[in-house]
Amino acid sequence: MVAFIRAPGDRSIRSYIDAERGTISRETYVNPDIFDQEMEQIFQRCWLLLGHESQIPNPGDFVVTRMGTEEVIMVRDRKDKQIRAFLNSCRHRGEKVCRYDQGNSLVFTCPFHAWTYDTKGKLVGAGFQNSPEAYTDTLNKAEWGLVEVAQLCNFYGLIWPPGIAKPRHSRIIWAHSRRAYDTACSRVMGRMRGWGCSHRSSVIVYRPTGRFPASPR
Repeated sequence: MVAFIRAPGDRSIRSYIDAERGTISRETYVNPDIFDQEMEQIFQRCWLLLGHESQIPNPGDFVVTRMGTEEVIMVRDRKDKQIRAFLNSCRHRGEKVCRYDQGNSLVFTCPFHAWTYDTKGKLVGAGFQNSPEAYTDTLNKAEWGLVEVAQLCNFYGLIWPPGIAKPRHSRIIWAHSRRAYDTACSRVMGRMRGWGCSHRSSVIVYRPTGRFPASPR
């Protein structure tokens, strides 16, 4: 059973919901404690949609997206053309290595000290990397690549990472979710132009064309 946190004033989350009147307190949307609990108990434990492969059709194409509170670079590698995803955070000082929403790039370079990563996430260069005064001549680039999002799943072109769920639990979650996605995706194959989804419902609603999401009433 989920252990509900206590909000300021020792109020439980349930106290923000009035089932008889059909209302939910505005504080459920702005309370930082509730947000943290949702991140930990929901979004870090389930499969999250990063994007669609059509967003990065060419080698070197990238798009910046999110996994919960983490900013992620989804990129198509220039050599093997595989889709990979990395945390948008330099391994040196944690600064963003990509400041654009989308584009095409040979490498990603941190503006602080020029740590530079290729589209496989490998560290390929750094400012003063050969100077004994900078890194005491001990910078092993093989150990300092970008943090990669593991176990990406490409399902009808949709790119999913599994969150932090354990491998067995991750497979179970995906097995249950896949049935619904398989039905939805198979109906629109061949006429897909773009995807929209509604964040106002626990049921994700996709539509095959158009820029704006379909909204359940």
